Amino acid sequence: MLPLPRPLSLLLVAPVVLAAVSAGLVAMRRASTRRQHLPEEWALAGAWVFLVGGLVWLETALHGGTLLGFASPWTWLAAAHFGAAGFGALTVTATACRVVSKPGPRKVIRSLLVLHPLAYLTIAAGISGYPGCDEVGATLYASLFVVQLAAFLLGAPDRVPRGPGVVLGVALAVPVVTVVPALAWAWGMPLFDLPDMVRYHGVVNAVGHVGLGLAALAWGRPLPHDTPANPEPMEGRLPFFSFHLAETQVARAADAQVAPPTAGTVPGLLHAECMSVMELGSPILSAERFQVHRLAVFAAWEDEASLEAFLSATPLGRTLSEGWHVRLAFLRRWGHVAALPDLPESTEAVDPAMPVVAVTLARLKITEAPRFVSWGRPVEELVRDHPGTTLALAATRAPNIVCTFSVWRTLQDMRDMVTGRGSTDGIRRHADAMKERVRRGFHHEFTTLRFRALSEHGAWKGQRGFVPTESQ
Repeated sequence: MLPLPRPLSLLLVAPVVLAAVSAGLVAMRRASTRRQHLPEEWALAGAWVFLVGGLVWLETALHGGTLLGFASPWTWLAAAHFGAAGFGALTVTATACRVVSKPGPRKVIRSLLVLHPLAYLTIAAGISGYPGCDEVGATLYASLFVVQLAAFLLGAPDRVPRGPGVVLGVALAVPVVTVVPALAWAWGMPLFDLPDMVRYHGVVNAVGHVGLGLAALAWGRPLPHDTPANPEPMEGRLPFFSFHLAETQVARAADAQVAPPTAGTVPGLLHAECMSVMELGSPILSAERFQVHRLAVFAAWEDEASLEAFLSATPLGRTLSEGWHVRLAFLRRWGHVAALPDLPESTEAVDPAMPVVAVTLARLKITEAPRFVSWGRPVEELVRDHPGTTLALAATRAPNIVCTFSVWRTLQDMRDMVTGRGSTDGIRRHADAMKERVRRGFHHEFTTLRFRALSEHGAWKGQRGFVPTESQ
């Protein structure tokens, strides 16, 4: 490969470095806000340092330069080693730690999180010419991979479904085999020359260990250990819901979205979505669509007491208590999202004249975003301008969370809008968009939830009393 001009190599690598640094800071913020300081969560954040280091070596390789006295092909190998043995292997070990249930094996894997960077730095010292470091580093890695696989298999890896668990097990087994030629190379008895080492050690590890391990992480989405993977059922009780709106500083709103409250950080919280408020029907590129200083939070709780404690005892809760919120009793569900399992389709018959609150929550398919906007904006305008709504807005969180919230004077008003009945201009827009969604879905998952308002608190944009009384 011919060297690139230095400005071009910097232009190619700099955005990826920025993204990696941002991802690392987000992961670090999330690790720091947990109720327990879990080593694997800090490791998932720290792993991004290796990726940034690998990108520095990659930029050097792209423009044909030297770094620390090394030129091509060592700059390419260093970039790959930082990415795979540094970022990838540490992330896979942290994932294995999340997956196992037994405390003893979990402690063993947590100790390996410390051994990873030590082994990596020892290997780096060996490459730099320090005597004995190659042998020690290779032996450390061999021990690490064998112990890691054994701890995983003996640790009850049941905090993910069987499929991703099997994939992760295969990923952990790969380096137990591929470390053999690395040991032989380090101890002066090479089984392969350098090109074959790249193929049979480097590439196989990158694909089989790191690639499969990251795939298992993305597929299984194992939860941190302070969040139950299989929470205890609520013994027939339904969650208590709330929806919040508040104006705050941009930094505080962004922080809530980067490190949202979770069941692992807030007692009694089942799930929360923190989002930026969006005006329905607003232009795609406008301040009204991206109201980054206005925060919307939709939350499910074990009970109302948990919500009260959150509002009074946490910084985010105190911010939300200065805005507006409504407390909600669940009535009906269409669709399903994994974050809110076990909600029944319906709980009770509702008088069509009763006021209701509707919330939709979805994970948008990024590839379907143009279609979604094309079909969705006319529906946004219909809901916003419908005489049956007293408050209607949307909320979003990058990259693909979409939510709508609306308060209706009566259930019948909402039904008429959904089914396209009535004399309101463009009344068929919602019904037509739903037909299009059935034809080809916009979302990975989608649900519409209907609630009865229990109580309303505070003010939004200087106004109160959005929820009608049944006599209104």
